[in-house]
Amino acid sequence: MADYMLAGEGALWIQPDGLNTKPQYLGCHEMGDISEGVGDIKLFYCPDPSVPNRWNVVGSFQGEPGAVTSSIATDMNKTGDYLEKQKCPFPLYVLKKTCGKKSNFNGWDRAFVLNNTYITKRGLSKMTAKEPGNQDRSVMTFDITAELMKRFWQFESTRTAFTDTENLVSVYVCGEDSCSGDCGSATYRGANAHVATDVKSGSPGNSAEVWSLNNPSQVAGGAGINAQIATAPFTGKGIATVECLIMSETVTRLIAVVGSANGFNTVAYSDDAGTTWTLVALSTTGLYGVGPKCLLVKDFYNIWLCLTAGWIYFSSDGGASWTAQHSATLTFQSLYAMAGYDNYRIWCVGGANPAAGNVILRTTDGSNWELITGPATQTTKCARAVGVSGRDTVWVGYDDGKLFYTTNSGLTWTQRTWSLSSTTTTQGIRSMEWYNEFFAVFVYNTSTPLGSVWVTINGGYDWESITLPGPNAGLNDVSIASELLMYVVGMLYGGTGYFLTIEAR
Repeated sequence: MADYMLAGEGALWIQPDGLNTKPQYLGCHEMGDISEGVGDIKLFYCPDPSVPNRWNVVGSFQGEPGAVTSSIATDMNKTGDYLEKQKCPFPLYVLKKTCGKKSNFNGWDRAFVLNNTYITKRGLSKMTAKEPGNQDRSVMTFDITAELMKRFWQFESTRTAFTDTENLVSVYVCGEDSCSGDCGSATYRGANAHVATDVKSGSPGNSAEVWSLNNPSQVAGGAGINAQIATAPFTGKGIATVECLIMSETVTRLIAVVGSANGFNTVAYSDDAGTTWTLVALSTTGLYGVGPKCLLVKDFYNIWLCLTAGWIYFSSDGGASWTAQHSATLTFQSLYAMAGYDNYRIWCVGGANPAAGNVILRTTDGSNWELITGPATQTTKCARAVGVSGRDTVWVGYDDGKLFYTTNSGLTWTQRTWSLSSTTTTQGIRSMEWYNEFFAVFVYNTSTPLGSVWVTINGGYDWESITLPGPNAGLNDVSIASELLMYVVGMLYGGTGYFLTIEAR
């Protein structure tokens, strides 16, 4: 099979009503070349000291990216075309397929997504003919300009060797993308991540561990677990999650949340890659984390933590100290996951199945919390995952596998059905992460449990499963590095912890 792709293997789709709405297939349409301005290079000069009127290049930088431009042509039909009627900007998808129906959104090999696409010029050609030799089909053309273009590939998953013999409960990507220069060598978001394990069953003195991961390539191969971090954050206790915070060019702080009752000491942090940990006591004893997304690190001054018994804490100093923001007043149920749009609009979900489920809390000022009425059908279900794809667009995943979203900050809720949403399960959606308004991933477990990974590129309307490299015993968490790379962790399988590297092929 040829590796190259043909123009005839492309299909055009639009979402006339915006993201997370029904996409429309543009059947008999042809798209011209796409021009993507990524930024011109500005050169800096100094005079050559040895030759008059000669200048030496002493530096450069890349300027701002330009808009994405192209054009679409189609026949004029007796009925109006979607593009003729479109007055607002819309998402545009160019899906390349070597197999399957073009009229099915999923199943693409490559996808090019044009964000906020505007029609900037309309043209009509071959409108009349005065003689038979000029007879032809009438054509409409649409010049388009988009803010930016995103590229997606189909994903391949690989189980990466992991020697630890405990369940892997959380994974968190550290670092950012940067080019080599004055600040050091090139770095890639996803080149470093940390994994937290559970306590080994039957060993009460054993401590949950933190492992570091190294993937030197942003796209292909080489992912491997480096080593177990030297010291466990909590003696003889589990870990709910470990996240990182970049403190300086040379120091990255690890923040761990205890995963079982541990007195007052609920948080630990380390500034030396886990060689030593500082335990931090909260004002209430016995609280602990119960989900891999219970910690939300926005920046040094804005960190939130949701715990058992309905408690939410806040840190404004990088996790060194914590203040209670919600002290089990609106709910006393366990809180599993948090997600935020900015430093003010934060969401937290939880519940206890079946006694008092469907707990959804929200703050719009970063400190005062209110109880939001969730979907009426989920009253007895536990909300385990939450994601934010816009200022007022929030997604909640439940332990029965149902997925709901709101576009008005919780005033109303709509269920998004997907392939397994009607399957009976007591595990359901365990973890969710939105990378941007187009791209998101969640992990789902059947009651067995058997885990699967689901991804969307059109804002949540369509969800497609990623092929995994064999069976598993349930998945716990997912962390996205980019549209090209993500990591998934799960329960012990085949004698070792289950770790997946999922990369664009």
